[in-house]
Amino acid sequence: MNLYKQILIKFILQVMLLFFIKGMIYANFGPATNFGISIRYSSIALGDINSDGDLDLITSGQDNGSLFRLNRYMNKGDGSFSISTNIGPGVYYSSIALGDIDSDSDLDLIVTGWDGATRRLDRYMNNGDGSFTGPISFGIGVNGSSISLGDIDADGDLDLIVTGGSGAGSRLDRYMNNGDGSFTGPISFGIGVNSSSISLGDIDMDGDLDLIVAGSGRLDRYINNSDGNFIGPTNFGSGVGDYCSITLGDIDSDGDLDLIVAGSSRLDRYINNGDGSFIGPISFGTGVSACSIALGDIDSNGHLDLIVTGFDGITSRLDKYMNNGDGNFTGPTNFGIDVNNSSIALGDIDLDNDLDLIVTGRQWLGNRRLDRYRNIISITNNPPNIPAGMSSTNINGYWRFEWDTVIDDHTPTNIIRYKIAYGTNSGEYKISSTNIDFPRGQANIGNVCMITARYFQTKVKAGKYCYWKVCAIDSAFINSSYCSEQTATPTSPNPPQWISIISTSTNQINIFWKDLSNETSYTLYRNITNDTNSAEKVTEIAINITNYNDIVLTADRT
Repeated sequence: MNLYKQILIKFILQVMLLFFIKGMIYANFGPATNFGISIRYSSIALGDINSDGDLDLITSGQDNGSLFRLNRYMNKGDGSFSISTNIGPGVYYSSIALGDIDSDSDLDLIVTGWDGATRRLDRYMNNGDGSFTGPISFGIGVNGSSISLGDIDADGDLDLIVTGGSGAGSRLDRYMNNGDGSFTGPISFGIGVNSSSISLGDIDMDGDLDLIVAGSGRLDRYINNSDGNFIGPTNFGSGVGDYCSITLGDIDSDGDLDLIVAGSSRLDRYINNGDGSFIGPISFGTGVSACSIALGDIDSNGHLDLIVTGFDGITSRLDKYMNNGDGNFTGPTNFGIDVNNSSIALGDIDLDNDLDLIVTGRQWLGNRRLDRYRNIISITNNPPNIPAGMSSTNINGYWRFEWDTVIDDHTPTNIIRYKIAYGTNSGEYKISSTNIDFPRGQANIGNVCMITARYFQTKVKAGKYCYWKVCAIDSAFINSSYCSEQTATPTSPNPPQWISIISTSTNQINIFWKDLSNETSYTLYRNITNDTNSAEKVTEIAINITNYNDIVLTADRT
């Protein structure tokens, strides 16, 4: 064998060894499986849109033929997906989110982006089988956008935060859910950003959803007033520019939400001080631009790991960072097929209780991608225990639901998340449904804002019956079954107190009273005799009204 052949064979063996080592060191995931329609400038969302118990997929973006797409892929139950089905007008430079916005126990869809002619903001209402009615356009359309669904005013339904470019400038808007899936808005606030990333979470641990906004060279936090209005912005850390990505999650397992920020060739972590302020930026790993990041426990050891895609200034990347348990990460470990202009999502697509990965984007100087990576770890991850020890308490006239600490085989108790479903009719959870959606960044999952809390404060009057149940969610997004339905039973209301009657004319009196029960309504009776059985009903008096004018009396009535 001549020297040239020897050198060539040695080179080939070395390359094969490198790929073998690369495969060995990212042993969490199997090889990439390309499927469906590959896209870039994309946004993707996982959720069980047909309520059959597995995670389906929605994608938006630009395909290899430069067409704009909005497609759904139905999970076959084993982590593979059916052929894509078009939902509505395709978009790119987009952001999409799944959530039950009309509280009918299925996941609806919000879509923003550019369709080639106009900027869009659309909602699609789930028909219950994974098909959608829409688009229903509303508000102000944007592209270069980021959206997030969350109950910012704590009334039980999902509100909407939207950033992006409208053509007339950068925006930051909130839309308040009317309870039926329609929205009031836009309500502009703060400083608008474009090509941005946002995340909702209770960063100051006061029981409501605050907001982090990145983009246009900024990094801002907005603190919720508990009514859906925000104080801010408060600029902090190192701002990032176009096509950044952020995610909230408790990376150091101390019971509060920390922050990861990627963009402008940076990768930073910010450690929460417990009050919504942060220590940072603490730079680590390889900085990226045109990126997407997601937190999740990919090795099922109870700590939130990190997946990062993007452009590092030389080439595209797909990296994992393994959490050491204290908020520090080991990595990057590069694996799979590198992409930028990307969107990623973690979820258990093959129902084996570990986190798999969906990746879209563009290879450096190459084609668009839509790939799935199955998690192949051999660790058994069992669902958390079903919550127990439930109780319902009247707190200042409103129901509060409480339960005991839940135990999980891997996840520390202080980062177990919870989802509450409740309503005012048995078996019908029309205020907050049983569906679990995966918010932006995904580690901040469930609808109990305070991550160490085991209670949920409602705005349901304690004078009403309320029916509820709760499930627990571990760090790999595996949920327990819901507990059995609980009934919050109202006690007999306290009668009105401090009643006063003032005669204003010969046939008119004004009646005033003090509400001690915070009841939903009163019934007023009139009795003009000494016979208590002859009282006549006058009217039903609505909530928060504590006076009444009676003008049908005559001069001879008392």
